[in-house]
Amino acid sequence: MTGITYEIFGSLIDEVNDTEEVKTTNSLATRAKRYMDLNYYDAIKIKDIANFLNVNVNCLSSAFKEEFNLSPKQYLMKLKIRKAKKLLSTTNNTITVVANSVGFNDSLAFSKVFKQYTQSSPSSYRKQATETHLSN
Repeated sequence: MTGITYEIFGSLIDEVNDTEEVKTTNSLATRAKRYMDLNYYDAIKIKDIANFLNVNVNCLSSAFKEEFNLSPKQYLMKLKIRKAKKLLSTTNNTITVVANSVGFNDSLAFSKVFKQYTQSSPSSYRKQATETHLSN
């Protein structure tokens, strides 16, 4: 009888812990991050994410910064640059196609942002990535 009682209490404790994890992983910031991860290739703005989540931009920014220690805009740009780096190193797509693929309508603006984040132009990055791959 005591064993069954412990088993029931253990199950209840596990259930409460699972509920707490769901609350944490379903936070406003996490939902915003998930939205960006799934829609980075569109020309989305933070205002669009806030509207989707039915909150104001300041509320979203504060929650995101508190949870991830960077602004939603910083996260979105880093995500786009990370995806662009992968495309540049694994495809022969033009810079314009890569820019469009990560949500930039203007390849010049993309190149400027890419260089700001990587200290290298997209074409230089591709050349370096190709040389590194060939030497391995």
